[in-house]
Amino acid sequence: MARAHSSMSILRYGSSALVRLTAPLRFLSTDPGGDDGKFQSKPIWDNYQEIAKRVCDITRTRARWEQTLVTEFPSCDFSNPLFLHEFFKHQSNLLISIRFLYWSLSYYGASPDPDSCKFLFDALLKAKAGNAAKSFVARTGFTPQAGSLEQYVTCLFEGGLVGDAMEQFRLLKESGFSPRAKTWSIALSGCVKARRSDLVFVLYSDLVASGGVSDMGEEVTAHLIRAFCLDGNVPRGYKLLRLVLEDGLVPQKAAFDKLIATYCEIRNFNRVSELLHIMIEKKCAPNISTYHAVINGLLKNREGDEALRVFNELKDRGYCPDSVMYSTMITRFCKIGWVGEARKFWFEMISKGFLPDEYTICTMIQALFKIRNVKDANKIFDEMSGKGLGLSTMIYNTMICGLILNKKIEEAWKMFQEMPHKGIARDFVSYRALIWRFGTMGKIRKGKSLLREAIGQGLVSPSSDHATFVGMLRKMGGVKGSKVPVDCVENEGLNPWPLDELIVKGLCKKGFAAEAKDWLVNMLKCGLTPRDKTFRTLLQCLAQGNSMNNSFVVLGFMLKVGCPEGVRSLLIPNFREGQLGLVET
Repeated sequence: MARAHSSMSILRYGSSALVRLTAPLRFLSTDPGGDDGKFQSKPIWDNYQEIAKRVCDITRTRARWEQTLVTEFPSCDFSNPLFLHEFFKHQSNLLISIRFLYWSLSYYGASPDPDSCKFLFDALLKAKAGNAAKSFVARTGFTPQAGSLEQYVTCLFEGGLVGDAMEQFRLLKESGFSPRAKTWSIALSGCVKARRSDLVFVLYSDLVASGGVSDMGEEVTAHLIRAFCLDGNVPRGYKLLRLVLEDGLVPQKAAFDKLIATYCEIRNFNRVSELLHIMIEKKCAPNISTYHAVINGLLKNREGDEALRVFNELKDRGYCPDSVMYSTMITRFCKIGWVGEARKFWFEMISKGFLPDEYTICTMIQALFKIRNVKDANKIFDEMSGKGLGLSTMIYNTMICGLILNKKIEEAWKMFQEMPHKGIARDFVSYRALIWRFGTMGKIRKGKSLLREAIGQGLVSPSSDHATFVGMLRKMGGVKGSKVPVDCVENEGLNPWPLDELIVKGLCKKGFAAEAKDWLVNMLKCGLTPRDKTFRTLLQCLAQGNSMNNSFVVLGFMLKVGCPEGVRSLLIPNFREGQLGLVET
């Protein structure tokens, strides 16, 4: 944080501040001066300087200084503007200064001093702390003047708080102040980054009305083109580009980059090539980020050969690919199944001293496991672990799943066991892979033990993971085994309803209509009401099996819980009209 300027002039005080300063005898020295050891009065200015320095030391080194300051300095009014000026001058931590101001005003019930507020507010703006500045204004009621207000506007736009920034920008213009061109540019850029193209066009209209658009044509055009692309209206953005080029105006490079990235997304690579040539012709040469967008777009559309050509051309022109470029090449080639090319880029990246991120490591390892290259997957894991990059839950999970895929269950189990010893947290993915494998191997007891352990460690949510449980349990001995984890879930205080409902659907899918009906009846007896979709699935299954009696039972329960007419009507084509009428009456 910025240190308060020692050259700050003596603060101007309001009438309330002057009243407090007329009683210098209230501020006593903290040092005994008389023979009797009692505290003696000193001139007020000397006292403030001395106490401010000591209070600064206390607030920097003591966590709960609010509880003791008043006791240690009983005669000092810490809300006095003169004292605050000295305190801010010596306090290098902006957050502590703001905390001290809030505390002092609250304790003494004083009104904020405008000069102190301006000093701290400007410091927050200098630190680009938009949220903190917004909170400061709300807490103190401080009203920034035109100069500070303009800085506040830019700070909010740069911080992504575009709604608040637009409101403050309106106040700035209504005050008669003319924002600088830089402020307009930051405002437009902030709206584009926040993907608020609607606000871009509002600001553009205001800028035209103010007569300032002619002085910043390149910047404004770039922002408008990017806004059109955000709106999905890339043809209009391209048309605007051609118009300004004909007028001899070359927009900022960001406009070309956005058009290129958007045309890549819609697979119009002819237009991409045209834009690259225009950039070179207009001496707005594409840089590494431009080519990154092109290569990423080509690989997203599985244009691997063309992506390689552009990458090699990039290097031939003297560009040096960075770690982001290499990571993109590796992950995208892995996704389209070109694992050999991905490995080449992996080794090239490592040889140049770039270290891959966690996602790239996992993608490379996973791709190798998919082509059954367990040896190289283990080799990459060992190399990354040696560099301190392999010790994460995500990477271990990738290894465990890959080893299980390749039937290396003992190696997977060993990695699972060593995770806590290396300080790596297990999550539900860690357990799930092994539970599935033990289920398919017929090791039901071991799978259930892991499942209970996962539940006991709180790795289960009451909704999304239940579906996974049911699938696992079916692998571990059918539906009968499902009751065990349902009881476990109930004991943990979680809602077993999704489990039961999914079991009903699973039984219906296998054609076990009677068993599904029994399970649904058991749900209803436990006070669990299935969704309409579950009723619908069961009724269709019963109708297909001509199980009329069971259908009447289900329909009776549906009427009790108030199921919609649309679901009940499913039975009409399958039963005689008189029989259905008897049930409904």
